[in-house]
Amino acid sequence: MNVLVVDDNEDCRMVLAGFIRTIGHNVVECGNGNDALEMISSRVFQLVIADIRMPKFSGMDLLVELSSSPTNDGVHVVLVTGYGDMESAIQALRAGAYDYLLKPIDVRQLATLIKKIEKSLEDSVIKVLLTVKCRYCMEGLKSTLNKSEAHFSILDTNTLDECLTQAKKSKPHIVIVDSLIGAGQETSFFANIRETNIDVKIIVLASNADKLKALDYFKKGANAYLLKNTNINEILHVINKVMDGGQYLDPAVAENFLDEREVKTAISSEYSMLTKQEMKILQLLGQGKTNKEMAKELYLSIGTIKNYLSNILRKLKLRNRSEAIAFTIKNFKQDEIE
Repeated sequence: MNVLVVDDNEDCRMVLAGFIRTIGHNVVECGNGNDALEMISSRVFQLVIADIRMPKFSGMDLLVELSSSPTNDGVHVVLVTGYGDMESAIQALRAGAYDYLLKPIDVRQLATLIKKIEKSLEDSVIKVLLTVKCRYCMEGLKSTLNKSEAHFSILDTNTLDECLTQAKKSKPHIVIVDSLIGAGQETSFFANIRETNIDVKIIVLASNADKLKALDYFKKGANAYLLKNTNINEILHVINKVMDGGQYLDPAVAENFLDEREVKTAISSEYSMLTKQEMKILQLLGQGKTNKEMAKELYLSIGTIKNYLSNILRKLKLRNRSEAIAFTIKNFKQDEIE
């Protein structure tokens, strides 16, 4: 974790920074609030510990400045104050400080506070595992994710076997895999990757709009299928969508499916066991709606939506949500899905 210690008293600053380094964190020091702002503008800090009373630009001034900018949402500000200045500490909390410390600082209390912040950061980080053949694409994806407002932890591998090994260690939320890697191993890979984390979201990157390949990947458990030339902002949209329980099919591939799709005569028998409400939910699923979005549209609770989905999977003998989305894409016309 990157920590910035701000105090005009050099001795206090050095002691505090030294302790934080001993417990394994990167520490930068500065002597006033103005210098702190400059450092924060050029480097990412997860924690800023500042003396509440400094000449010219106080810790409180620094807190107000940081709180006014949404770009600093990920910065935890802790102010240090004396026993006789509790009113300022209360004002700091009201102004958005994460916490405060009393002088002389109890290092055990400080260590506990830092661990608490570390835990909150871990909970908010989205772990992404990349397995992409093209190094240029790999670096482009990394750059895109690192520049976004969300907090991503990114790891990369070169093969499906390496991806599985890394997934067992890191338990990623999202796996982005190149369709050109490990051809023929997809079925076992998808099954094994879900054993590492049943809720992992799998995004397949493809070189061309192959409708049959896309359908096959959805059947095997993919949550999204998109082309490598996808716009940077759209990639972030896809990640957010699958993290929220949705599905994504690249528009270029969707056109190939739906322009020529006709309802098959056998569909009626497959759907005859579904209620009208279950049919509606299946259609919404085909649009890539999340449980939350379906609940809002149908005026139902999220729990009720989950129960309907369980019934749909059981009746249609499908194993998971991904198979249901593939089934819907395959069997519904465009106007029926929309």
